[in-house]
Parts: sequence; C-alpha cells; structure tokens
Amino acid sequence: MTSAGNTFALKNRKGWAVSILFSVGLLFVLFRSVDDQILSDLADRMEPSWLVLVGGLYFLTFWSRGMRYRNLLKFQNESAGSKYLHLSLMHHLYLIILPARAGELIFPWLSHSILGSGRTLNLLVLLIARLFDSCFIFVFIAWGLFAALLPNAPLFLNLAASLLAVIFLLLGIRYQIMIGGLLKLASILKRQRHIRGFFTRIHSQLLEAQSLLLEQHDAKNQFLFFLWTSLSWLVSALGLWSLFKVYGYTVEPGIIIFLLGGINVIGVLGVFSIGGLGIAELGLAGMLILIGFDVQTGIALGLGVRLSMVGISLVVIALSEATLSIIRVRMGALQ
Repeated sequence: MTSAGNTFALKNRKGWAVSILFSVGLLFVLFRSVDDQILSDLADRMEPSWLVLVGGLYFLTFWSRGMRYRNLLKFQNESAGSKYLHLSLMHHLYLIILPARAGELIFPWLSHSILGSGRTLNLLVLLIARLFDSCFIFVFIAWGLFAALLPNAPLFLNLAASLLAVIFLLLGIRYQIMIGGLLKLASILKRQRHIRGFFTRIHSQLLEAQSLLLEQHDAKNQFLFFLWTSLSWLVSALGLWSLFKVYGYTVEPGIIIFLLGGINVIGVLGVFSIGGLGIAELGLAGMLILIGFDVQTGIALGLGVRLSMVGISLVVIALSEATLSIIRVRMGALQ
C-alpha cells in the first residue's frame, strides 16, 4: 500500500473511532440522566405485539423507496423489482452503520454495483430524491407546528393549510427546477481558476445525465414519483406512531408529522456519530419535552423509540435480505 493509502486508511480508522466514541458517550450520558425508575416504568408499559406492525411498516418504507428508484432509473435498467428493493435496503444499512452520513456518498457506487447504472446519473437521482424529501420534511415541520400551535383551528383553516402543503410538494417534484439549479451551479464553478477541468467534467456529466433522465420522464412518471415518495413518508409516519404505541403512548397525527420531520433534520446534523446515534435520540427527547413531556419521560421515551427504530430497521433489513437471497437461489436453480 502507498503512503497516501496508509494515510487515508489511518484517517478512516480515526474517523470511525471518533464517531463510535461520540455516539457511545452521548448515549451513556443520556441513559445516566434518566432515573432508573422512569426506565423501569417505560419498560412495564411496553406492548410488544405492536412490533410486528412496526416491522411490516418499515418493510413497506424500504419497498416504496426502492420503487421510487425504479421510477427514476427503469429506463436505463430493466432489472427486477427485487434489485431495487435490495438497493434500498443496502442504502439504509450503510446510513445506519457508517459515520457522518457516509451512506449517502456510497449510493452512486452501490447503485452502479447492483443495477449497472452510471454513477453520475445515480448521484443525480439521489439528489433529486433527497431534495424532494426535503420538501416533505419542510412541510411536515411547518404542518406539525401549525397543529401544535393551533390545535383548535377551524376546519377551513386546516383545509387551506393542507392544500398549500400539497401545492408546495407538487411544485417541488419538478425535476427540471432541481436539475437546472445543479447545472447552473456547475456552470459557475467551471469558470473559476481552481480545478477548472474537474468542474468542467462534472458539468458535462450532469448534462448527459440530465438528457438520460428527462427524455424518458413525462408528467405521468413525475406524478408516480410523487406518489411513491408520499407512500414512503406515509408508512414512515405510521411506523413512528406504532413505535410510540409499543411504549404505551398514543400520539396525535399532527405531532407525529412534526416529530418525523424533526428527526430527519436532526439526523442530517449527526455528522460526528454513527448513523446519527446519540444525536437523534437527544433531538427526539428535546422535541418531546418541547411538546409537553416532562424531562425524564421525554429523554427515556426518546431513547426507547429511536433505538427501537434502529434495531427494528436492522432486523427488517436482515430478514428481507435473507428472503431475497433464498429467492435468487431458487430462481437460479430453475433456470
């Protein structure tokens, strides 16, 4: 291995060590700040029968995200739907186990390995998906705050807020707006003096990816992308609601929407942790305290719900991957 390779490997190990220590340390502090009796009471409230529903909803979340990738990439690769599910499962796994949201950086290579699609196109697809997800997250937080601040708002006001949210999301789905912004940024960057050749290649590759993506997608396909994304967020919200039911709490839909948006924003900020561990639990606890839970219960429930979310995701990924592997073996035997 070259000296540069050794240096990179050393930095990589240090990054892992720092992230693990940060996550473990923060979780330790959170657990130590909760009275043992509060944790015991929370454990006594648990209703494990809800875990089956949670697992099913999380599988539907991964499946709908896989179908969303299929909607964006199917024109270049006619792979079976199981490959897109595999891509969705592996992508989420890397998001959980890697530090600093590095799972996002791996996606272009992961999709290329599974589907054979171009890396630049894969990156563009991921950016489109994430930008549209950001539209949903913004609406969730705004909508949740509306429900929390105006719980007794008249029906017409609720309908007006809902209509504005849908309009905003439908406007956000326009690929052309997102891709045009990225191309404009690349065009500006390629004019500056430093690493001009790099940004020129990026601009050229984006133009090629744009051509591939847009020539096959009409209004119908873009609306289907909207529906798959909406389904993924709907089942995610139901999964979060069910996780609170596991611990014996029934949370209002408006609050669930607010919490779901907040968790995703906070997860992006967890750059020093493994899969957001520690940061996401702290953030969820803070939001629960904000909406009226006492400090001790908020921290305990934040820890329980968020760690259960991670644990169930890992179980669903493992079971789904094992099932897909069995199906692949049997299909291979039949050919």
